[in-house]
Amino acid sequence: MRRVQALSTCYLCGNYIHTGRRGGHCKLLNVEVQSNWSACSLAMPPFAPSWETRTAPTLLELQERVETTA
Repeated sequence: MRRVQALSTCYLCGNYIHTGRRGGHCKLLNVEVQSNWSACSLAMPPFAPSWETRTAPTLLELQERVETTA
């Protein structure tokens, strides 16, 4: 199932951090971007459901969970 791209520019993305007069920083790609650039295919709405922003647990987090349950 394809996701519909609803965002048109970087500054509408949830990963965009405003840092200057016309620019900003993309947290996801860790690069400087212009606010008026077209949004990439990884763009996320600013108020995305929590399941869309959730990341996979790291190995350390999994080990801590196992230790606390054991």
